[in-house]
Parts: sequence; C-alpha cells; structure tokens
Amino acid sequence: KTRSGKYNQEEFEELLDIYNQYPLEELILHPRVQQDYYKNKPDWTTFAYACRNSKNPLVYNGDIFCAENYQIFHQKFPETECIMLGRGILMNPFLPAVIKGKSTFDTKKIATFCDHLLDAYIEKSPEEKNAVVKMKELWFYLAPMFADSKKYIKKIKKSEKCAVYECAVNELFANCPFNITAEQ
Repeated sequence: KTRSGKYNQEEFEELLDIYNQYPLEELILHPRVQQDYYKNKPDWTTFAYACRNSKNPLVYNGDIFCAENYQIFHQKFPETECIMLGRGILMNPFLPAVIKGKSTFDTKKIATFCDHLLDAYIEKSPEEKNAVVKMKELWFYLAPMFADSKKYIKKIKKSEKCAVYECAVNELFANCPFNITAEQ
C-alpha cells in the first residue's frame, strides 16, 4: 500500500516508476500525500495516472464511506476491480453488503455486531478493561453515524467496565437515530 507522495502529488510519477520495476500482486493506492493524513480529498487525477501507467494490478483506497461514494468512484473508474475499505468499514461494518445491494444500514445489526465483537474481545483477553478500550476505538468511527450522540459517546469514552460501557451503548441506540447524512 502506498500514498501518492510525502509532500505533493507530483512525487507519485517517480514512486510508480519504482513500483513498476517489481512484479507486485497488487498495488494499493491511497491517492493522498502523507502530509494530508486524512484531510483533503483523494486525488483522482493521480489515481487516473496510476490506472494508465501501472504495470501492476491496482486497488483503490480512500473515502468510500457509503454505497453512493462507491458508485461515484465506480462510474469514474469502472476498470478498477478492487477497492480497499478503511475507515468506511469501521463506520459501517456492513458496507460491503450495502455496496452490493444485499443489505442496508440497520442499527439492530450494528448493535448485534458490537455485542458479538465485545464478547470476542472478552474471550481473547480476560481483562474487561482491554475489551472496553478496543470497543471505544471502534466508537470513534461509529459515533458520527448517529445523530445527537455526543453525550452518549462521552459516557462510552469514560467507561472502563463492561457494564458501564454496555449501558452507555444501549442508551445511544435507544436515543440516537442513524444519521444518513454522516455517510456523505
């Protein structure tokens, strides 16, 4: 996996020349420079350059958060057969099924997913605090998907025991509707 440069997009031509010297199974391109971190938009001009000039199969990575994002990308780059879902899948663990038209975002599914994931973390580590810490990391990404969730997220962040965490999460699910505009 690579970004398109450290400081500017112009660095990518030289990077691609290096990657083209090797037979890679795939080259995952996140067309942002390192300095962007996750700010700004992925540079599709750079990705288009990669599509034209890469000797290796390309995988796109960057800002696919919902089915609409994917459709817009796919219309522009129909030849791209593979994408990598990063933060998008953390925001909605069912995003691949949503993109394929086999599912919709459903808070009950997310609640069940969170319950199963917590159980799996507890099974792997007997210290419940470790499991709660891992779940709090997930909620960093899930939180924007729910309207008016700020006070419940604060409770989730403060929780250290499973019972407190589960209570805060249940309150969020009961009081915060899914925020479809957060996906955009």
